[in-house]
Amino acid sequence: MTRLGAYLGASPKDVLQFEAWLGRDVDYLQIHTGRASWYDYDASVAWAGAQLDQLNKPIYWTIPMFANGGSLAQAAAGDYTDHWVKAAQNILATRSSDSQIVVRFGEEFNGNWMPWAAKGNEQTFIQAYRGMVDAFRSVSDKFVFDWNIGLGNQGMDPAKAYPGDAYVDTISADVYYNTAWDPKDPSAAFDYMLTRSYGLNWLDSFASAHGKPMAFPEWGVMSDNAGPYIAKFAAWMESHNVAYQSYWNSDADFAGALSTGTKPNAGAAYIDAFGDAAHTGNVAPVGQADAYTVQENVSLTVAKVAGVLANDTDANGDALTAMLVDGPAHGTLSLRADGSLIYTPDTNYSGSDSFTYTPRDGTGAGNVTTVKLTVVDSHDAPVSGKAVSWATGTAGNDTLVGDARNNALNGGTGQDTLKGGAGDDTYTVDQANDIVIENAGEGIDTVESWAPSYTLAANVENLILKGTGQTGIGNELANGLTGGAGADTLNGKGGNDWLTGGAGSDTFVFEPGAGNDIIRDFVTSGTGQDVVKLSGFDYASFAQVQAALTQVGADTLLKLSDGSSVTFLNHQVADFTASHFKLPNPVYTISGQPKVSEGADLVFTVSRSDDNGAQTLSYHLSGTATADLDYAAPTGAVTFAAGELTKQIVVATKADALVEGNESVVVTLNGITGAGTLGLASTGTIE
Repeated sequence: MTRLGAYLGASPKDVLQFEAWLGRDVDYLQIHTGRASWYDYDASVAWAGAQLDQLNKPIYWTIPMFANGGSLAQAAAGDYTDHWVKAAQNILATRSSDSQIVVRFGEEFNGNWMPWAAKGNEQTFIQAYRGMVDAFRSVSDKFVFDWNIGLGNQGMDPAKAYPGDAYVDTISADVYYNTAWDPKDPSAAFDYMLTRSYGLNWLDSFASAHGKPMAFPEWGVMSDNAGPYIAKFAAWMESHNVAYQSYWNSDADFAGALSTGTKPNAGAAYIDAFGDAAHTGNVAPVGQADAYTVQENVSLTVAKVAGVLANDTDANGDALTAMLVDGPAHGTLSLRADGSLIYTPDTNYSGSDSFTYTPRDGTGAGNVTTVKLTVVDSHDAPVSGKAVSWATGTAGNDTLVGDARNNALNGGTGQDTLKGGAGDDTYTVDQANDIVIENAGEGIDTVESWAPSYTLAANVENLILKGTGQTGIGNELANGLTGGAGADTLNGKGGNDWLTGGAGSDTFVFEPGAGNDIIRDFVTSGTGQDVVKLSGFDYASFAQVQAALTQVGADTLLKLSDGSSVTFLNHQVADFTASHFKLPNPVYTISGQPKVSEGADLVFTVSRSDDNGAQTLSYHLSGTATADLDYAAPTGAVTFAAGELTKQIVVATKADALVEGNESVVVTLNGITGAGTLGLASTGTIE
């Protein structure tokens, strides 16, 4: 019996839909791999195999002789052998369980539309074809080789490019019925296909002469009136013991799709010819709908015992596997063959979601079954209500005042003052000097900032960065801070904050007293990895930070030394490396005035190279000058506030009537609270 295949692309969903439409399973899938580039050539085999792996069907492969930009001469010279071997290896890895693997090279070589067209280069084509066969045979003896023509007189005698019986297992043709140039009467059209130059009769005779079976890896019709053509072709294939045939159920390159319903009459004729629902005696499994509930920002894990197959049935008692058809719209899903699953809703999403799957019994697929997912809003950050009143300023310095409703206030490009009211207000600011005024207890409010750096005003809950590479700083409330598309810096300050970095490599800053904060989307792998900056803490190494990390369910908790904490949602402790934490170790340096006269102030400037929160620096004075006689001794310590990078040490010198030489005052840095490296001393001179 002729094996039935179809070209359906590399979509499992399309395969299942075609089989449901036909009323039976296809025996194999016809796949064409890519040639847009050598990268595409090498990668597309594994990609296609992975896409169709769940179907567990034999794949008959159409492999290009070379990628775009290649040449038949280079192929004949063996320049592409490495790529051919890699393709063979990838195919074997994809379908290692198959006893035979059908491949065809140089399809439709007798036409002028393929880059490996053989007309005038027949011997070159033969040499290239043989080279591909040798390359594939060097990988495995499972490969079966299909030598393929485009049916009809395409300008050459195909026999002149026949590579020899030792290199061919099947002789095939691609047959397309197009009323633009073939007879419009479908019955007459098939008779024409038989008798035309290098038509079906020629193919039959040529295959018989070489002792090879025939096959039709591509055939299709474009007319809805093609029913008689389909019936005659089906009967002819069966009576001529054709090994396999694949219908082109696609509108790519040739508008042949039948299962889409655009050609209902031709589709019905195809089903009559090939849709034998009873050809296996198997009864398809029946899937039953399922439903699961999960909290917002929490992953749902369902074991096999409660998985999607748990309530499905199979009349034959066959073991079932689950195959994903359509994934969820609002999250990511890993559906295992045994019906167990892991579903992670999109960050901050709540509401309804769903996916579909089909139960399979080893012979075929059952019905497409829907699984409903409910993501429950966990209200983990305050959210402003939608605005019902809008006001926009000018390019000048404007003052906009809202009312008791939910206002949206945008001052424009000037230095603006924006004052909402009792409702949930949304403010748009474009510079740090824009002033937002909110009173306590007046709704849930949000600032949308285009400013390079912006700090939330008092009594405002949320900050959303709208640009790229911005800094957003919270206040003492429980804030929701959301970054934009670039590499942003977020610092929630006090309160229990929810931080979302968005795209880009973001930096999350935490200082003592930051509260118990949550990072929703911290990235630890791939591109755009994020960083935590611990400012004002005593952590000197990643090992100390690592010791403070613990696993809490699906999340990782960082317990900081002051009692505050950071929760990284949906992360394992092992996800984190030293590169994900920045531990400030500022260098403290001192400089001063080289000389002053008696009675003037010696001013020394202390600088630190990086902000590390509040730190107190101690120092002592020495030199040839005498404390209390030549100068008033300062306190011996200066305190940097968070964000401060410079401080001054002022030494007030004393004027007297004594005639004496120059005297020195040396300030030496000798201690720091928290992390830091102390620089050299600085010397001033009293004249």
